[in-house]
Parts: sequence; structure tokens; C-alpha cells
Amino acid sequence: MDLTLLTEELKKPEYSTLTDAEAAEAVSAKVVTVRKPLPTKRLRKKMIERGLYAKLVDASTDIDLPAPKRQLAITVLALVDTDKSGLSSIDIDREPVSSLLDALVAQGFCTTEEASEVRGSAAQQVSWASHVGLGIVGLGFVRLARKG
Repeated sequence: MDLTLLTEELKKPEYSTLTDAEAAEAVSAKVVTVRKPLPTKRLRKKMIERGLYAKLVDASTDIDLPAPKRQLAITVLALVDTDKSGLSSIDIDREPVSSLLDALVAQGFCTTEEASEVRGSAAQQVSWASHVGLGIVGLGFVRLARKG
């Protein structure tokens, strides 16, 4: 296993006075925020809870609405319907999806704050060690990294 990242992490001042056991505990407790695709079912559930899903269903069948607004509703509904889209997760940060969120705001389906909440739900906290591929950092890893 490559311990280069752990070696560099342990060179930081916050670890200098810690024993190997304390350093292992501190590294294991360190978390980072990463962006991950949202499970489609969770996104749909969030839309239902906020009333957005119902608005989109109504708009998708309202022939009096301008075509672009109705088409947007149909597109978003299809995107979050796993049977139609085949998507188990949706990358909120991917440009086409991000543009759809902007369009939902522009067309009055949701507020900027609601769109920001959806974007924010792609942020997840994970352990630093797992994020860099180390898994669980124990005493042995710390001793090896500090020797290296």
C-alpha cells in the first residue's frame, strides 16, 4: 500500500506532538466534503416533500402553458423517474443537470434557495482516509508512514 499521502498528512503541525496512537485516531477522525451523484430515488423523494414534483406533474399536462415550460416539466420528471431514465443516480454538478436546475428557477417551479438546497445535497462528508484510498488508518500505518 502506498502511504505517501499519509506520510505527507502526518508532517502537518497538528500531528507533530501526537503519539502514533493519537495520530492514528486523529487521522481516522478527519473528514472531508466531497461531491457525489445523488441517488435518483432520494432526489425524487426530496422533490415530492417540497411540492416540486406535484408542480411538475401538473405543468407537464397543462396544455395552456407555453411549450418550453411544459417540456421542462416533462424532462425533469423523466430524469427522476428511474423506470424511464434508467438512472440510479444523478450528477447534480454535470452541466446539463445544473442547467435544468437553473431553468426550474427561471420558470418559477422553485426558488433559488430550493435549487441551492438540491445542489448542496450532493455534498457528503467522508473520512479523509477513505477518500484518499487508505481505508482504516491504524497504529501500524502511522508507524510505517512516520518511518518513511
